[in-house]
Amino acid sequence: MKRPLLFAAWGFVLGEVYLRLPMVWQILTLVLLCSGGMVLWMKWNKSGRNLVVWMMPLFFVLFGVVCLWQEQRQVEMWEKFMETCEGEERVVYGKIMAIQPGKEDWRLDLEGEKPYPKLVVYVKAEEMAEEAESQAAVVEKYGIGERICVIGELKQFRHPGNPGEFDYAAYYHAQGYGGQMYGEVVRKAGGSVSPYFQGIYRLKRRAADILERICGKEDLGIFQSVVLGDKSSLEEDTRKLYQRNGISHLLAVSGLHISMISLAVYGFFRKLGLSIGQAGIGAGFLTISYGILSGNSASAIRAVVMVCLRLTADRFGRTYDLLSAMAVAALLLLVKFPLLLFQASFQLSFGAIMGIGAVLPMLQAWVEVGRTGAGHTVKIKGIEGKQRREKRWKGIGNAVLSGLAIQIATFPVIAYHFFEYPVYSMLLNLLVIPFMGGVLISGILCVAVGGCSLLCGRIAIGGGHYVLALYRILCESFQKLPGAVWVLGRPKMWQIGAYVCLWGVALGVKWLLLEKEDEEEGLQKWKSGSITGQAISLVMICVVSALFLAPRPVYGLQTTFLDVGQGDGIFFRTRHGVILLDGGSTDQKKLGQQVLEPYLKSNGISKVSYAIVSHGDQDHISGLSYLLESDSGIQIQNLILPIRGKEDPIYAKLGQQAKNAGAKVFWMKQGDQIRVDGLNLRCLYDGAGTDETERNNHSLLIQASYGEFGMLLTGDMSADGELQWLEQKDTLEKPVQILKIAHHGSGYSSTEPFLKEISPRLAVISCGEGNRYGHPHVETLERLEKEGIPWVCTRDCGAVLVEIKKRNVQVRTYKKWVWCKIFS
Repeated sequence: MKRPLLFAAWGFVLGEVYLRLPMVWQILTLVLLCSGGMVLWMKWNKSGRNLVVWMMPLFFVLFGVVCLWQEQRQVEMWEKFMETCEGEERVVYGKIMAIQPGKEDWRLDLEGEKPYPKLVVYVKAEEMAEEAESQAAVVEKYGIGERICVIGELKQFRHPGNPGEFDYAAYYHAQGYGGQMYGEVVRKAGGSVSPYFQGIYRLKRRAADILERICGKEDLGIFQSVVLGDKSSLEEDTRKLYQRNGISHLLAVSGLHISMISLAVYGFFRKLGLSIGQAGIGAGFLTISYGILSGNSASAIRAVVMVCLRLTADRFGRTYDLLSAMAVAALLLLVKFPLLLFQASFQLSFGAIMGIGAVLPMLQAWVEVGRTGAGHTVKIKGIEGKQRREKRWKGIGNAVLSGLAIQIATFPVIAYHFFEYPVYSMLLNLLVIPFMGGVLISGILCVAVGGCSLLCGRIAIGGGHYVLALYRILCESFQKLPGAVWVLGRPKMWQIGAYVCLWGVALGVKWLLLEKEDEEEGLQKWKSGSITGQAISLVMICVVSALFLAPRPVYGLQTTFLDVGQGDGIFFRTRHGVILLDGGSTDQKKLGQQVLEPYLKSNGISKVSYAIVSHGDQDHISGLSYLLESDSGIQIQNLILPIRGKEDPIYAKLGQQAKNAGAKVFWMKQGDQIRVDGLNLRCLYDGAGTDETERNNHSLLIQASYGEFGMLLTGDMSADGELQWLEQKDTLEKPVQILKIAHHGSGYSSTEPFLKEISPRLAVISCGEGNRYGHPHVETLERLEKEGIPWVCTRDCGAVLVEIKKRNVQVRTYKKWVWCKIFS
């Protein structure tokens, strides 16, 4: 068997994927595997093949199932334990595994003593600096490996409450953490400091201090990220700029960086006259140390393992195989942390290597660039015999194909985890990657000489500074190009499967045809078409495969009551339009960035047709304001404001933000309507007759109608407003199936006469966990119970999704990772 380690790694991965499948698919897959295995066993048993070797992947499939099952059970135990401790003050003893200083909070990775799991501990900087005379003294106050006692509050990691929202719980569980703690008191409790790990930590802090003294504000975060793996000083605007242009991988200590450093050190040791073994041991030790210094990310560990294997291969005179080395790194990581398989960092890092090791050779064969071996020569029209030009064009061709191979392998991962794709990222990467080595060397030299002389440090950092300035210019220029970012949404599993199958078939067929070129003369003639023709066919498959991951159209109406904490945020989505009603929160400070934007992009939405503000309190507009002000890639076309707030400066501010963003501004009054694809939003009441100095009285009462379905949306309407509307006798267009309870379930709204008049089938309450107002109030819930109205609350069940297709209405809630059906 060729590359048995690769088969073993793939077996382990398939085992983990199998365990994550729904039960029906698990049974079907098991039947197919058993049937196929019996056929192969009968066939190979007759041919006398070594079945033990071919059974190895099956063993690793089972191994993967067992490892992931054990890890999932462990996570369940952690979550149950942390749930019992939630909000309580506890005394935890443990050993410090890592320290990350911060301006406000320090982070300690604590290996908790039983019954506590591994914890992420956040401690106020003042507490860490207590009794310390300087920053250096703070660094030395606690050491890696030292045993400490922490008194504070334990908390679970937050699961996402909305589609597209980042899953912090899955992210930390994949790294082996069981929970988090906010420490109020930290004290030493004995134990010895690890000299090796503490030495690495001191070196990292020393290097960070040197960069902080020398680098400018814009460059500091980038250099600390690239050289030290520390993103605490990285500016949010810079991170988003790099991410939206597809070069955010440059802001981490990547495998490319570690490989460059390791091989440079190895070459330096060899020039000093050291033997292959001595140079390899020295370079390997420094590689491992640098991997620890950079934070031990999945990509760093992968690179460290692969570099060490390459050095080992050189020592024993063996051929280094990229894919086999990758397989060893993957197995080492996944056996220890099985849940890493489902994280973006792991998938992108190993996906890029798969692209280089597996996809690239097939692409080179496809367009005949860089192929070697019997019967294969490079044929480039007009430059045959001119070796220098031929070498140059071959290098350019290989660079382009390498970038394309990585894009093909990682495209579904980018779409699934980030929901958008930078269209020009491959071209931009071709321009920036060649200079990245200079940035890395510039940062390392700055650290090396800056401790002795600030002037020398500034000179050393100068080259990297100008390269980063060039990067910013390129990013800003590329971002202005038409269609720079394609918002894809999160593709379904069948879409990703279709994408993989298309490329598998296309590359496989092409490879087989090329393998037979010497056997059939006709195929040779077909194969020997122009490089341009082969490239065009390749581009066509790229376009078709990308369309497989494009967002699917919506049929009917989708309404989502987002879990925004203490606030409101409601989206309506039809085939050709998206409407946002409110979007704010008082307890989620980054609502727009962490909830609204991911929700929109995960659904493939880049334009909002109408954004309606029921009234101007922050718990209804904070996230909307972010969408209007930020360069998020979300365009709001029309902003609708309540007519009773024309004299309130908060609406003037919102209106100006909208105009600056290119949106039109309108004022909604009673009787106004918005129609999109059969969805009708009609204002039934605009706060007339109430005290307009109270902002809640600006709340618009809106009925959403679609076919025979009706929904009533109340903002923060007060009891006085409800009475005013009831007296006006403005009839409902359609019976109300769903009522959005006013003012987050306040006892001063949703009065009994109002509920009797509406008589909905379901009530939805939007409020935050542990809010200081006590929402929803007991009085409101008692009135709902008295009227026989069932209710759901975003605080408990996450986002609420209402889907209407023809006459069928389904309501589901988003909790943890699954949608749960309530009624239809």
